[in-house]
Amino acid sequence: MEATRNQNMLARILRHLALAAVPFALACSSSGPTEISYETTTSGIQAGYVAVSTTSAGLVVVNQTELPVYYFAVERGTSALIDWVPCGGTSLALCVGISPGATLTIPWTNVVGYKPEASEYLLIWYHLVTVNGVATATGMQSVVVKR
Repeated sequence: MEATRNQNMLARILRHLALAAVPFALACSSSGPTEISYETTTSGIQAGYVAVSTTSAGLVVVNQTELPVYYFAVERGTSALIDWVPCGGTSLALCVGISPGATLTIPWTNVVGYKPEASEYLLIWYHLVTVNGVATATGMQSVVVKR
C-alpha cells in the first residue's frame, strides 16, 4: 500500500515537472520571446494554454488546449482603433482555427496593422460553441507578444 502511494506521488511530481518544462522548451525553440496565455474553466481550473512567439515569418501560435482555437492578430496600437467582431454565426466554414496540439504561423501580412517597426502585437484567441447551428465565441482571452 505504501509503495503504491509513493509511486503515485512520484508520478504526480514527474507530471508537474514535465508540464513546467514546456514553456521553457517553447521559449528556447523560437527566435522571439514566447508568451503563454492559460485557459481556465469557469471553476478556475487550468485547462490548457496557448503559446505565442514571433519569428521573421510572423506570429507562431501553439494550441495546447483540448479544443480548436480561433484567433485574431493585430498590432497592439492598432487594436485600439478598430472595431472587431469574432468569427462565428452561421458561417462557421469561414472561421480559421488551430487544432488541439497544432502549431500555426500567422504571416505578418495577415496581422492587422503590421508595421516592421512595431514592437508589440496582440493575439485574441477563443473557442467556438455551436448551438442550433449558430457558432458563438466563448472563453475569449488575449495575449501580448513582444518582438
